[in-house]
Amino acid sequence: MTKPTEHPRDRGAVLVTVALVLLLLLGFAALAVDASMGYNERRHTQGAADNAALAGAWAMCNGEDPEAAALASATTNGYPTGVDVSAEDDLVTVTISAEVTTGFGRTQGVSQIGVSSSATAKCVPGTSGGALGKDAALISTGSSCSETKVLNNIEVTGIVYSASGLTIENNTQVTGPVYAEGDLVVENNAVVNGPVHTNGSLTIKNNAEHNHNSNATYVGSLERKNNTSTWNPLKVTARERLELPAPFDAADFAPGGAKAMSAGAKYRHIVGDWELGNNETIESGLYYVEGNVTVKNNVTGTNVTIVATGRIDIKNNAEFSGTFVDGLALMSTAGGGSCTTTAIDVSNNARVEGTVYAPNGHVYMGNNGALEGAVIGLRVSLKNNFDILGGEMPWGGGKPEVVLVS
Repeated sequence: MTKPTEHPRDRGAVLVTVALVLLLLLGFAALAVDASMGYNERRHTQGAADNAALAGAWAMCNGEDPEAAALASATTNGYPTGVDVSAEDDLVTVTISAEVTTGFGRTQGVSQIGVSSSATAKCVPGTSGGALGKDAALISTGSSCSETKVLNNIEVTGIVYSASGLTIENNTQVTGPVYAEGDLVVENNAVVNGPVHTNGSLTIKNNAEHNHNSNATYVGSLERKNNTSTWNPLKVTARERLELPAPFDAADFAPGGAKAMSAGAKYRHIVGDWELGNNETIESGLYYVEGNVTVKNNVTGTNVTIVATGRIDIKNNAEFSGTFVDGLALMSTAGGGSCTTTAIDVSNNARVEGTVYAPNGHVYMGNNGALEGAVIGLRVSLKNNFDILGGEMPWGGGKPEVVLVS
């Protein structure tokens, strides 16, 4: 049998074919390597975007700057540039873009691959006051009450929240978030150093100042005039109304209640009105009074908690330092659900440390007094040179949450 003759040109053709196939395989390998690099970078940018959006939403929940928090998170995760942040209503969206330097792709004229990842996180308000942040100063819970008033040289440090309208005016200064479910008025040299939101209309006028790097947000209409250039108001959609549960239960303090039992020998049950004055000293303990309480004229008390079924008046240089039960200084169940019936009055140079709580009535504070803690009432009024330095939210749990929505 005669063997077929192999021509040299055939061997050359095979070599060319093999070379082309090898080149093609190398191209596929290069594409696979560069695609893998791009995929890995895409995973990194997505993780960084998720974390940054969550950080921004958490800052928003706590009345802080969401953009700054998101950018700081992105930087920590390796992306100091190429980051875009937008915060609107209760949403924070972060987009991170990056370039991947190719390996084999450069031989084909592709030196870089662009990747981009986005994430959106939402601030979900807590149901127990956590949505307001850490330090409460003034909480007015009556949604059907007339506006809460903070006026005439008041200084407040901490969160100010009104379930109805809110007026801040006449040289008053608030350092902390301001949140109103109804209309908000800031005027006459009033200053707000913190985030501002109203689910109603916003009125700013007559040298009102806003010193914060976030927009003041409102839902209704806007009225502004007379030197309000420090404000940058932004119209938004309404936020969900906050529902705040009772931080204390009066039954716990009544005879036989949990707090009464735990107080032991320090528990005092007083039937009828209780009056103290003229430099008297109140001993440390828990006092449950079935009646009205009047404390005035230089009375002092240390580590005292007073719970009354009637009205409580603390006046004329009376001073309470420290509390006996759970940070609660004064609680009155009086008022009958009336926004105008005063349940607690702290005024005339009186000073109180701890939470002041009137779930069923009006709380008045004014006339050169001071509170170190939170005041919580169906309606609250602050007038005439009264100072509040807010304290920890008196109810536990229910902190805000942040969730990724996309």
